[in-house]
Amino acid sequence: MDRVNGNLYASVSGGKDSGVMLDIIRRFVDKDVPAVFCNTGNEYSEVVKFVRNTENLTVIRPNMNIRQIIEKYGFPLISKEQSRYINQAKHTKSQKLLNTRLYGGKKGIGKISERWKFLIQATFDVSEKCCDYLKKKPFEKFHKQTGLYLKMYRVFCLN
Repeated sequence: MDRVNGNLYASVSGGKDSGVMLDIIRRFVDKDVPAVFCNTGNEYSEVVKFVRNTENLTVIRPNMNIRQIIEKYGFPLISKEQSRYINQAKHTKSQKLLNTRLYGGKKGIGKISERWKFLIQATFDVSEKCCDYLKKKPFEKFHKQTGLYLKMYRVFCLN
């Protein structure tokens, strides 16, 4: 198994796919690989109970809950890309960026889909920040505190 200074962990969501992934990793790759679960507060209680019974697993939490993120940054209504474009169009002072978001840049890249343009005028914000604050930042903080690295495993099932 390739290691980064011997300090790897597996991120689990508490769902069946990540549970199977962790089992395969621990059976066939490294029986001692630690697992990390980020409890965002949006998980079912059964998932949290299941995760808490998993050996060698650390539970981390984000610094902000979903309500705080929505109040500060906006709703994650559609794809992260489109949400970011809408937020930028709504708040930019750059006419060039606004034009890119409304009409597209080279080859139409960077354009807000026609069906979502009405959200630019909405009385609430739309943002892609939800994932950053609920998942990415807690795992970055965990890495800084522990020195452990997230290892991405791909599990393929052959028929």
